[in-house]
Amino acid sequence: MKTEKQVEYMTLPGMTALSEVFWSPQKTRNWSDFKNRLKDMSKRYDVMGINYPKHVLVED
Repeated sequence: MKTEKQVEYMTLPGMTALSEVFWSPQKTRNWSDFKNRLKDMSKRYDVMGINYPKHVLVED
């Protein structure tokens, strides 16, 4: 990838999800809870000016 913005777009929020898998015990993982926390995390991304695919946060 040629730019930092392209790298950000390709790695977030996947990096956040990967962290969730590694840091949370399997029996305590909850997809609905993670999606809600990811919405909060996306606000942090926005404040920091991070480029990420916003369409992945759209409700099903």
